[in-house]
Amino acid sequence: MSESTEQVQITFIESSGVEKTVSANIGVSVMSVAAANMVEGIDADCGGGCACGTCRIYAETNIPDLFEAPDDMESAMLEFAADGDIPQRLGCQITINSRFDGLRIKVVE
Repeated sequence: MSESTEQVQITFIESSGVEKTVSANIGVSVMSVAAANMVEGIDADCGGGCACGTCRIYAETNIPDLFEAPDDMESAMLEFAADGDIPQRLGCQITINSRFDGLRIKVVE
């Protein structure tokens, strides 16, 4: 999916509890939007290559099928990097779409 000029509003909740509501273009990754808006806790060390696990997030509300299932590479990285029982995802592997408008995303500590 290519980047669009259509935007949605997403609220990132940093591990400190600080909330940042930002405008995000459809078609870009959650990680890119978080990094561009200096969301604390999204380090994006590998630049979106699914190689570091420093963009772990989860949706505050459980919306079935909001995120596509992780591929094998992301699943392996999450096995290595994830902690706890929270269903985490890598923000670099999630592309923003119109269903994300109003979404609240927690940054994993």
